[in-house]
Amino acid sequence: MTGQVPLEPADCGPSLAAVYRPEPSDHVKIERDGAEVHSGVVEVVSEDFRKVWLKAEGVNLRRLFDISEGYEFILCPTAALP
Repeated sequence: MTGQVPLEPADCGPSLAAVYRPEPSDHVKIERDGAEVHSGVVEVVSEDFRKVWLKAEGVNLRRLFDISEGYEFILCPTAALP
């Protein structure tokens, strides 16, 4: 997480969405219209930080999310993920 604001363990929320740029290996929540729609580990990020691929985990397939479709990427400590 080079050049990003350090997070406290309790930090995980929309207030970080405006400044957060996801990076591979980050644990994130994906929200749309204020509701969580997915969570997981970032695998690939586009150069403009607008598109993020999350790794496949268990029964969840690899998924692509794009902020132009209303998604927000929110950095979370590993312990905050379901």
